[in-house]
Amino acid sequence: MEGEQQQSLQAEYRSIERVVTHSRHTNESGFPDYLVKWWGLPFAEATWEDGGLLHRFYAQDIDRYQRRRTGSRLPNRHAKVFWALF
Repeated sequence: MEGEQQQSLQAEYRSIERVVTHSRHTNESGFPDYLVKWWGLPFAEATWEDGGLLHRFYAQDIDRYQRRRTGSRLPNRHAKVFWALF
């Protein structure tokens, strides 16, 4: 039973909850690195991951990040609502 729980947690930690941001520079693979928030872990445990590997194995998460970043539905840092908070 304990072994099953540990395997379940390990699988959860390999699932991307959210791609937070990306680096401004590309690496050897031609992709930027991405800051990844993993399921089951706090934001403080987010890690920078190789963009080439993420594009190969987690393309849907990168696509979701790009849509969120460029979309007009969610407020971004340029939104008037964001700056009204400060």
